[in-house]
Amino acid sequence: MASPRISARELVIQAVVLFVLLVPVYPGTFLRGEITLPGDILYIAAPWRYYAPEGFEEHQNPVLFDSICQHTLWYQESQNALLEGEWPLWNHLQNAGMPLLANYQTAVFYPLRLFHLLFDNYTAITLYFVVRLWLCGAMAYLCGRGMGLGITASRFLSIGWMLGSYNLLWSYWPEPDVSAWLPVLFLGAEWLLAGRIRKGFAAMLVGAVLILFAGHPETAFTMGYGVGIYFILRLLLRRDWRQKIAKPVGAASLAWGLALLITCVQWLPFLEYLANSFTFLARPEGESAITKISPAAWVCFWIPRYHGFTPHGNFRLPDHSNYATLIYPGIAVWLGMALVFLRGKDGKRDVVRPLCIVIPAVFGALLAFDSPLVESIQNLPVFSSMWYIWHIGFTVFALPLLGALGIDRWHERKRSLKELWPAAVFALVVGTVVFSLYRFESRVLIMEGSAPYVRVQLLVALFFTAAALLVLAAHCFTNRQLVLGWILAAVLVGDLLFAVKDHHVTVPKSWMFPRTQLTDYLQQLEQPARVCAATSAMQTGLIGVYGIEQWLGYDGLYPLRVKRLQVTFGKRLWDTFEPACAISHYLHLTEIESPLFPLDERPEDYE
Repeated sequence: MASPRISARELVIQAVVLFVLLVPVYPGTFLRGEITLPGDILYIAAPWRYYAPEGFEEHQNPVLFDSICQHTLWYQESQNALLEGEWPLWNHLQNAGMPLLANYQTAVFYPLRLFHLLFDNYTAITLYFVVRLWLCGAMAYLCGRGMGLGITASRFLSIGWMLGSYNLLWSYWPEPDVSAWLPVLFLGAEWLLAGRIRKGFAAMLVGAVLILFAGHPETAFTMGYGVGIYFILRLLLRRDWRQKIAKPVGAASLAWGLALLITCVQWLPFLEYLANSFTFLARPEGESAITKISPAAWVCFWIPRYHGFTPHGNFRLPDHSNYATLIYPGIAVWLGMALVFLRGKDGKRDVVRPLCIVIPAVFGALLAFDSPLVESIQNLPVFSSMWYIWHIGFTVFALPLLGALGIDRWHERKRSLKELWPAAVFALVVGTVVFSLYRFESRVLIMEGSAPYVRVQLLVALFFTAAALLVLAAHCFTNRQLVLGWILAAVLVGDLLFAVKDHHVTVPKSWMFPRTQLTDYLQQLEQPARVCAATSAMQTGLIGVYGIEQWLGYDGLYPLRVKRLQVTFGKRLWDTFEPACAISHYLHLTEIESPLFPLDERPEDYE
């Protein structure tokens, strides 16, 4: 497999295109200089609601709490430690103290975190969020070109991956950091399979190191095993695999061995912490079941907002819409996939590579949807301790990759209109199934008042399907492949941006954690001082940004010792063990009728 020559002009054009496409994702950032954090969430609770800035009406997206309740604090504490010449090992502000570096999601060693050494926390986070999405697109483009895809198909893959619902919906979390390097890891596997051992080894090493440093171990695991299954299948389906297996397997093993050695400073502390976390011990008992993709969400593969959208306040499935809409790859991607088995200019079909991509993609999807077909695998160690939903990681990359392979095959030579039949039939079948589902549920949707919203989603899908089919059909009548490629890319962009419209929130930097009378008072307390906000209606984790130590906190890896204390004592904690928590101040909102203890008594007098 010989990679095409890539000119500097080509790379510059693609880099600029990807940058411009991020403007409609974060318009407030690019057009008004806002930061990529949902600071509006602060103003729904005291004390910030009394300091709501001019123009604030209500928060736009309740899904985004994590980014200001935990990630902002983690990044700030890491930044403070590094600027003071210390290792960011410990977070003393939450849960009576807890690990910081070992949390893994702090991603202390990830290269993009250098922004936090050069800029203030909010500016650094903004640059961080924008650049990592750009990297998703840039690395996917290089992957496509390195695999031998043409410019049109590589651009299609690049845009489909960067703007894919998975990456855009989780753009406030660490997942896109891992996504950015999956194409590099996949390209390394491709090069090893093609006998380009040195290049394959280098790409796999770089991809593995950055994926492991990126800050989301579950996604790193699932994307890694997806590439691994693909790599093994491709090797085994070779006729001469017994003679040519040693070098690629040896190089891949060495690359991962070195990657694990290089990144052990991150994952070894994490494993130690994980073994002492309440989360790790509780999930095998059933907590992970609530984070599978609902079986009803299958329709979101084609109609992303069929079940509503959390920012619109009409999502009908459990939890929030990130857990359903994330599987949507775009209509044009599905039509490209339908063309992947067409004959090329040499008259042959490429069956092996697409098939080897499909198998791990389907496997990951089955695990994410909690299928009984893979129940025995879900009960294995590691698998049973992670949210099922993260198994979708390789699948959501495989879809635009397969779509790009189909688009590349379509553009290999002049096509006749009848060769478009796989895409047309696919669109007809899916359309029939989805419309039948709507008709079946229509009475319920009408009663709920959701029918008009769902009809709009169906019409939007119909529009983008027709537009993509027309662009593909136009190839049969003109040789303007480059122009048609741009038009098809534009259709995909419009489709993917509409799928996540209203999800992203940006605010002026001045909105982030402003000074209040309460926070000023708490900051001036004689140290050490610990605050409990249990009856303040305040989301845990928020006051830590002010440097105020809070009993408990907002985290996914609760320390076992703290959580066990809570669970063991329950309501009796405040009667029998409260003094050991060393809480000096309690925050109570007067509208709440049940304080932890009578307000006319001092905490030290309460037994």
